[in-house]
Amino acid sequence: MKIRPGQLTDIDDILARLSDQHRAEFAKVGFPGDLFQLRMMRFLAAGDTAVLEFDGAPQALLSIGPGGNGTWLMVTREFFDKGLASIRAARRHMTEKAQTYGTIVAYVGSEHPQAIRWMEAIGFTYVGAVDGLKIFLYR
Repeated sequence: MKIRPGQLTDIDDILARLSDQHRAEFAKVGFPGDLFQLRMMRFLAAGDTAVLEFDGAPQALLSIGPGGNGTWLMVTREFFDKGLASIRAARRHMTEKAQTYGTIVAYVGSEHPQAIRWMEAIGFTYVGAVDGLKIFLYR
């Protein structure tokens, strides 16, 4: 597993293999499919987007918003298949970023029963929900 800066070509590659869970979550929070790419391009331009790469292919894009307020995670179907390796890579990346930002806030709209468990495994703490969005902090 490798963590590297995100590139424009990674967006299309990951979108082509985006997990069904993420498609449903993005639709729930109001991002129709044609806006996925534009949203990720915005985060990529902000300069804090990383790619988690397995076996030479990007499996996840993880972006952190200005000041650590808001994260954007897009993962492929294969990302979840990697299980522990994915969790370890994401946790290591978030630990490094917490040194830069301090507290990082994440909002999750997924209804998947494992969403809270995955976020906690990565190292986030669940603090509650507002208007259907789960709120997590990483310190």
